[in-house]
Amino acid sequence: MLRLQALAEAEEAGIESFRTSSSSQHLFKGRHRLALRAKTRQGQLRPSELTQIAREFAKEVYEKAVSLGVTKIFNADQTVVEYAKAINVTLMKVPPNATSVSQPADATWNGPFKIKLRNAWILNLREQLASRVSGVPFRLKPPCRGQLCEWIAGSWAEIAPSTIQGGFYHCGLLLRDEEVAAVRKQVAILTADDEVF
Repeated sequence: MLRLQALAEAEEAGIESFRTSSSSQHLFKGRHRLALRAKTRQGQLRPSELTQIAREFAKEVYEKAVSLGVTKIFNADQTVVEYAKAINVTLMKVPPNATSVSQPADATWNGPFKIKLRNAWILNLREQLASRVSGVPFRLKPPCRGQLCEWIAGSWAEIAPSTIQGGFYHCGLLLRDEEVAAVRKQVAILTADDEVF
């Protein structure tokens, strides 16, 4: 965002040859006492530990699926958890600190989805900045709910069914090859159903 703002300011000032680098951004942040969130290792597990947890979780899910005769596995949020109780569906919790390797959404499609959503937001900000009038007090306008819904639906529509399927493969939760067709069919139904949104 800092890079985009710097480029927009340079364009407005008529500086055509302006370029920015990570070091200039780092110096700017230091000069103005700005910081970005930093990753820490506190409370995190080593990759080897995560891999072991993911394997154990996939094995546990497989054993539970076989014992219950389950042929389809889904990713769920709290709304689904509450509904599952009402219709007698068995859910399994992802191990703590291991969602990045055990939960299909976190493992593969949340990242691309969030990038697409963020790009829509940045485009909106740039359009607002480009349309401002010099000398008139400027105030950014937050997006309305309808616009947010459009961004979310558009970003989700750009995620390929193969990416979603890949998430289940990546986490070891797609049990048999014949389920691939069932997953594709279910994803197609979910993306085609207007009532989902």
